Amino acid sequence: INAKKKIAQHNSLMAKNRSLSIAKASADRNKTSNISSTHRTLKEGKVSDESSSPTVQSDEKIYLVIAGQLIVEEEKCNIAQLDLGTGSWNLTQRIQLSLYNSYNGGEVYSLLANYSHPIDSTITIPDRSHINRSNINYSNFKSATAQIEGGENKRSSTGGELLVVGAFDTTFQNSQITYCSVGKWDGKALSKLGEGLCNSALSKGMKITSAALAGPHDVYVAGSFSTRVWNGDKFVKIFNIAHYNAADQVWLPLGVGQLTCSWCIVTVFALAFDSKKRQLHVAGKFNAIDGRNVPAGLAIYDLNHGRLLAHPGGGVSMKNIAEDGVGTALQIDEDAGILYVMGSFERLTATRQLCAGMAAYEIGKMRW
Repeated sequence: INAKKKIAQHNSLMAKNRSLSIAKASADRNKTSNISSTHRTLKEGKVSDESSSPTVQSDEKIYLVIAGQLIVEEEKCNIAQLDLGTGSWNLTQRIQLSLYNSYNGGEVYSLLANYSHPIDSTITIPDRSHINRSNINYSNFKSATAQIEGGENKRSSTGGELLVVGAFDTTFQNSQITYCSVGKWDGKALSKLGEGLCNSALSKGMKITSAALAGPHDVYVAGSFSTRVWNGDKFVKIFNIAHYNAADQVWLPLGVGQLTCSWCIVTVFALAFDSKKRQLHVAGKFNAIDGRNVPAGLAIYDLNHGRLLAHPGGGVSMKNIAEDGVGTALQIDEDAGILYVMGSFERLTATRQLCAGMAAYEIGKMRW
């Protein structure tokens, strides 16, 4: 089947919202195994602001990026790229990650489309605050562009990449670069996101499980880690959630508040940003903030006040409400004002209602 027929076939399948089926079939044919996380389709050209898939033109290249612990064409890798037009893997862009003091290599837990823009007073940045970015499946491999008042386009040095988070220190290709478990993938190479998130006191690599954009210049990453960073005046500690500001190119801790747990090692599994209320929803394994008990599994970071707080919807538990539940995934629908929570739980602590593993929270009405 020639390339045009493949693209026409792809358009038909995309219209039926079956892009993941294509990915699975292609991966099976090429002996790809152990897929742990997928970022769907990326295309060269205009960044789509819609959650649905755009029509594919015959002169556009569309790639599927898959990350995890993989074997592609009989070679191990952690990031692989499939050309959906030709159905072939890009073997020159396979990235294998390394974790210091580990024989198993690095891992990728999540991919996130980066739509950030640089600070530039001559550039008019379009307002995209209404977009539910966690639903967007498309990213531009070319640098993102912003409209200048004179009518020309200026190419940005940031934006358009995929943010890659996981447990990795470096790559086998350039082993002297330390990524601290977070990097930027532009379709050709992995680059660092800022400096200073790691410090020499770390015994092993950092485990970062999720990331969320919070505006045009702010990224939050979370997982299970601790480190220290220089804030311009002194060293400050970061526990499990870190904030990167692209304008200042610095990593910082949350303003006030630290997740703790009376019986477990704190791990944040998911983040979801509400751009309307400027609040970052947090899900994971924890039951306290700064040592004070809060309902387990859920918390919220209020960017307006710079504080980490107990979630207004309470937390999650098992049938025995004394047994803590764990939040493992979040999805926010800003248009509907609903936060979807998934995880290992059987009851909502606020209402004591039985709810097995999935719940919907109405943010405006503050009710489940």
